[in-house]
Amino acid sequence: MSDEQYLLVINTPPALEDSVSDWLLQEDACEGFTSSAVHGHSRNTHHYSLAEQVTGRQKRTAFQIQGEAAQVQAILQGLRQQFQGVGLHYWIVPVLEGGEL
Repeated sequence: MSDEQYLLVINTPPALEDSVSDWLLQEDACEGFTSSAVHGHSRNTHHYSLAEQVTGRQKRTAFQIQGEAAQVQAILQGLRQQFQGVGLHYWIVPVLEGGEL
């Protein structure tokens, strides 16, 4: 198994922030995470509320989880099982360097 690190970013609707946070805190593969309020922007706004259509953005919560490939895949698999079809958007990127200063 490689010790390369990856960053899993998950964007959720705000209504799911607590549920996803609670799930991540209980997930063995997740050693920790960061969350923040963000805004999503898209040309495809049919799923936006009227207020979101007017402002041109949609409130979201972003979770960032760093780990080895197996950890990230285990978290993603668990999220698929627990939150299928609820509007989570994710991506995985390699971490070129990281540490504590």
